[in-house]
Amino acid sequence: GSDGSGPNSDSQGSVESLRKHLRADAFTQQQLEALDRVFERPSYPDVFPT
Repeated sequence: GSDGSGPNSDSQGSVESLRKHLRADAFTQQQLEALDRVFERPSYPDVFPT
C-alpha cells in the first residue's frame, strides 16, 4: 500500500530509492577508500577460488 511511502510503489524504482538512501554522505572517507581498492583489484581470488 502507498502508506506515505511515495508516489511510486515499492516494486517500482526500488533501486532508485535505495540509491537515494545510500548516499555518499553515508559512507566515511575510510569506507570509500576501501571500496575503491576492492573495485580496483582486477580479480577476486577470495570470491572465485581457482
